[in-house]
Amino acid sequence: MQENGVSSPSWDRGIGASAPFYALAIFVKRARKSTPLFDGRFVAKHARPIDKFLAFLHLVSTSGFIISIFLMVVLEYFLL
Repeated sequence: MQENGVSSPSWDRGIGASAPFYALAIFVKRARKSTPLFDGRFVAKHARPIDKFLAFLHLVSTSGFIISIFLMVVLEYFLL
């Protein structure tokens, strides 16, 4: 990305809180626009195959977690 004159954002220096933003930018075209946080146009362009796999794994696991929590709440309401 530095070849295009884009450096990593200053807020991306921590424990991985930026992972959801990058995962969405890889797979969702609407998330690839330039934002104050990072320039999403370059994320998908420079993503390696392993980055795409990890982003897919992250999105699937996060979606599964949210669905399972939702189902737990709904089933607990109707069964108890």
